[in-house]
Parts: sequence; structure tokens; C-alpha cells
Amino acid sequence: MAYLIYTWLSAHGCHHPCVAALLGNAHAEVGETLNPCTVDGAFIGLFQWGYERKTALLNKYGKQWCKLEHQLSFMVSEMQARGVWVKLTTTKSLQTAAAIVADFEGGKGPEVRYHFALSYSQQIKRFHPPAIQWSWK
Repeated sequence: MAYLIYTWLSAHGCHHPCVAALLGNAHAEVGETLNPCTVDGAFIGLFQWGYERKTALLNKYGKQWCKLEHQLSFMVSEMQARGVWVKLTTTKSLQTAAAIVADFEGGKGPEVRYHFALSYSQQIKRFHPPAIQWSWK
């Protein structure tokens, strides 16, 4: 699942730190399976949407809410609406990207999200070396 998320995000302007931060966030939300169909009480999906955000996701996609591409597209539209997407896709720092996502999402602390993001960053670096040198701090 991580590779599918990586591929989709990369095709939509998300570079290495951005992808790692979003994968780290999803891992913090639903665990290492990164299952987009996760339901945990009142929260659903890869990024555990709840309340108004859950209602908006369901209104937009109905029974198709569980599709990975729908959730990623919805997440991007949420971030664009709040002016976060441009910041996230232009930063070259993993730490900054993780902080942007943690601030946007709330929930578990930024240190947990950064820990997972760092792990994904190392995997991405190992299997998909970046064309330019990113800042790993």
C-alpha cells in the first residue's frame, strides 16, 4: 500500500519529504497496513476523518469513500483549501514536512508522526534515490 500511496502522491506534485511525511501521518493514524478502509469508532479512512471532515468525504464519494485515490484526492483538496499543500510540496526538509502535516492533522504528537516519516523517508531514499539532495533534518 505504501508504494501505491508513494506513486499517487509523486504523480501529484509531492516530493520525497512530502510523501514521507504523509505516509508517516497515515501510519500514525491507521498503523503499518495503511488500510484506506479502516474504521475506528467515529473515524474512517487512511487519515481517520471524523465529524465534519468525515461527512464531507462521505458526501463527496458516498459508498466509494474507501478507494485510495479518492481519499488521497480528498486529502489534497483539504490541504489546498487551507493553504497547506503548497508549503508541503515545496519544502525540502523532512522535519518541516512532518511538522506541516502534524499541525494540519492534530491528533498524535508531531514526534510520533516524524518518527514514522523518518522511517518512510529512509525506505524511499533506499529504493528511489532523489534526483536532488534533500535535507534529512
